Amino acid sequence: MVACVLLLRRTRQFARLEPKTRWILTGVIAIPVGYLVGHHIAFVLLGEPTRIVGRDYVSMIPIVFTVLVGGVGLHYYATREQLAKEAAARSEAQRLALESQLRLLRAQLEPHMLFNTLANLRSLLREDVERAEAMIDQLIVYLRGALAASRTESVALAREFAQLRAYLEIMALRMGPRLAFRLELPASLEETAIPPMILQPLVENAIKHGLEPKVGPGSIEVVARETAAGIEIR
Repeated sequence: MVACVLLLRRTRQFARLEPKTRWILTGVIAIPVGYLVGHHIAFVLLGEPTRIVGRDYVSMIPIVFTVLVGGVGLHYYATREQLAKEAAARSEAQRLALESQLRLLRAQLEPHMLFNTLANLRSLLREDVERAEAMIDQLIVYLRGALAASRTESVALAREFAQLRAYLEIMALRMGPRLAFRLELPASLEETAIPPMILQPLVENAIKHGLEPKVGPGSIEVVARETAAGIEIR
């Protein structure tokens, strides 16, 4: 059995297996091999011709069967284990890639949003001080939320909607009657955790490519609801 262990340790595939799998494989191989070697040594010590127990090969059937069944079972177990590891690795890689994309998107959105709002504020301060003050108030709410979101990997849906409301209030002040909006979030979903600032890019894209090119007024609606499949935001 010691020889089997040493031999198996030299193979690369064996070294990659989990400890539990390695011990199972060692047992599957070592038990029948030990059975054969032990009988061989016994016959040598007794001075008898070396033979398998009995005078025919019927006694080999359990040994061969044990090795085959053990090998097939081990192959299935090791393959399933490897597939599970690969699936987990792919899932983790996708999660990290998504987080990286979201961070990059937030880094692009915030300066763009800030510069446009400040430019609009400059003209509003000369034309409509009341609207300018309202925009400053919403900008403070927005920046406070953006700063908090940059320090975490997830936020409550209520906070995400508050951030989105501040953004839409700013856009409504900039666009005037051309933009109306409605946000709907059930109380039962307020504490649901989602990635931060995941909704704003979608809304900003809808405004940029849907409402701004239009001559007449438009509206934005963001509604969250719970369905049989999970939480739906549309």
